Amino acid sequence: MANHAGLTPQWLTSSYLEPIMQEALKSPALKIHNIVITPGSNVGDNYACQIFRISIDFTENGNQSKKSIIAKYLPKTKLLDSVVESDIYGTESRYYKMVLPLQRKYTKLANFAPICLGVDDEKKTFFMEDLVVKGFRLPKRGVPLDKAQCEIVIDALATFHGTSLYALEENPKLPEVFNKVFWSGERCESMYNLFAMCQGALNRCCPDYDMPEKYKSALRGMFDQYRKEYFKV
Repeated sequence: MANHAGLTPQWLTSSYLEPIMQEALKSPALKIHNIVITPGSNVGDNYACQIFRISIDFTENGNQSKKSIIAKYLPKTKLLDSVVESDIYGTESRYYKMVLPLQRKYTKLANFAPICLGVDDEKKTFFMEDLVVKGFRLPKRGVPLDKAQCEIVIDALATFHGTSLYALEENPKLPEVFNKVFWSGERCESMYNLFAMCQGALNRCCPDYDMPEKYKSALRGMFDQYRKEYFKV
């Protein structure tokens, strides 16, 4: 097994992945022989998680195969503990397990989300298909989308919202599972702490930014605006 620069969780091994892939591919005889783990996103694209691309060599009923998957992992840190407390992870987990399978039943164009191969709530990790294999690419952030790209985005959003109505019709109790608001009630303190820590990190980096001082000042004051408008403190 090859790891990525020591950042890969020690538990992310062939023996750990084997039962997950057996269940995902409905193949109890599947045996993993080697995995290679590399970064699954560019620096800064992963936000509050670590994303790994895992190339898996395995045999299935005597046939050799290779498959690339994505692992989205929420590491345990002081900063990300606030994310867990705010239930952002839990909401995403419930979506992949309860809603996405229903949405995929009602459309052949379910291209708004990758297929979820498995979820490990204890380790706060999702395993998903690798869309790069299918030719998926993200456009550069600093370049506006052209008309064709905008049409792709709008089509995916329409499919997502349309199929969610079918999912709700099939399982009317879904709103009870997704009725938690990040910005209010018991989660307000968790989100406040998360924003405060992010702002502190941003303030420490500001002196090194190559930009006019007025923009640095605006960045430093950004949290004060959030504090007053969203947290009411």
